[in-house]
Amino acid sequence: MSAGPEPPAGALARLLADGLAHLAATADPGGEHLWPKPRSAPSTDPCNVQLGAAGVLGVLARAVRSGEPAAGPLLRTAARWLDERLTLPGRILPGLYFGRSGAAWALHDAARTLGDEELAVRAGAYALRIPLTSRNPDICHGLAGAGLAQLHLWHATGDRRFADRASGCADALLRLTTGTGHGVDRPVGAEHLRELAGSASYGFGHGVAGNAAFLLAAGRDLARPDLVDIATGAGHALCAVAEPRGDAAAWPKGPGREERTDLNFWCHGASGVGTFLVRLWTVTGHAPFLDHADRAARLVYRDRCRTGTAACHGAAGNAQLLLDLADATGEARYREQAAEVAACLYARAVRRDGRLLVPDETLRDVGAGYHVGLAGVLDLLLRLEHGGGRSWLVDARRPAGTPAKEAHPDGEQRPRTPGTARNG
Repeated sequence: MSAGPEPPAGALARLLADGLAHLAATADPGGEHLWPKPRSAPSTDPCNVQLGAAGVLGVLARAVRSGEPAAGPLLRTAARWLDERLTLPGRILPGLYFGRSGAAWALHDAARTLGDEELAVRAGAYALRIPLTSRNPDICHGLAGAGLAQLHLWHATGDRRFADRASGCADALLRLTTGTGHGVDRPVGAEHLRELAGSASYGFGHGVAGNAAFLLAAGRDLARPDLVDIATGAGHALCAVAEPRGDAAAWPKGPGREERTDLNFWCHGASGVGTFLVRLWTVTGHAPFLDHADRAARLVYRDRCRTGTAACHGAAGNAQLLLDLADATGEARYREQAAEVAACLYARAVRRDGRLLVPDETLRDVGAGYHVGLAGVLDLLLRLEHGGGRSWLVDARRPAGTPAKEAHPDGEQRPRTPGTARNG
């Protein structure tokens, strides 16, 4: 497929600057939603990551940390709004994207970015009150997402209560998904996926890849090799059900699920599966995991001009997989490809009030929300411009500027020795 016309010099920097300016111009601290809810959006928690304030707050904090000073005043305003809203009575759901776990995560990160220790303490206390009794195991709504937030807050605070709660989420998730009568592992075999048989699909947002990504991070950081073993089994299962597409690979939504086109998104399909597999490779060093992550990346790069804009199911999320592979392997081609995907976002941009903005998933409106709107695009642009890791995941920490793996003289990518660094 043709890459399409090259965007003019400075085009992506313009998208970033105009996007941040649009967020500042459209914030409504007195409103029910801090940013206007798109007409097409369903009713949702105004505080959450998916469509609410938390996702935008996370991006603003990243912008300030990345040296974008224009985001500073809005970061403080948004943090104050979210802090006040979290004190109001109401139902508290645990999910990372649709529930309140992402809100607590974003507020704590914003507080640390602002140097507001009292706000950080309040955000941590709120996170400790989030109920972890969901009957949903997934990243978006349930225990895997809640557990990731608890794990992140343990790293951020050193408070062992968060580690214990993250470990409890892993155990509760496995109770929901082990030995069920309905699952995704039947075509693969129970030897690969017995513990995650109750996952709803193969994808990241609601299925095996996302659930296993949480178990992998928890097992790695909490000294629980049992969880790493289960995540590794999930990786083998996902490799087994991959469907070749030339030098690329696609994944079905689940066993027996036929789709009209290849799924190549974060929520379902290649982008999310690759997001998990590249992280599994950094922990295990097992070459087929990297191979399948690369094949997933080939699919999302190939389809870069055919997908929508969103982080959940579009180019903004797909390009993040390419940056994950660039960081993990040190190979510049992935970063170059991510920039090409971002150029496709530029091609979709519209003019609003003199600003150049990427529309939301409908391609008819400009909404601020993270997973289906402008904030997810800005997160990608900040990462392209300034570097740094993937938002809303808990990755192994390593010295800045070093890949997760290093190339050995025989050309094979192998696990790095913990604590070592490579210049350049």
